Amino acid sequence: MPVHDDGTITLQQNKTFQAAGKSRGLLEREVRDAYVPSEWLHLTVTIKPQERFYFVGGEVKAPAKQL
Repeated sequence: MPVHDDGTITLQQNKTFQAAGKSRGLLEREVRDAYVPSEWLHLTVTIKPQERFYFVGGEVKAPAKQL
């Protein structure tokens, strides 16, 4: 799920979490605690950063997308 402009994410059962400014570990624990055991008995939550890239162009040897 992408992070909304206001820094939140909305997941199943319309549960909203504040993501901006938190470490991945803290957000993973908050999401897990919100769903276990009320929705699921076991749940593994993994937050992965979105791939970031930039473009190199102009007078360069090889203009291309860079990660």
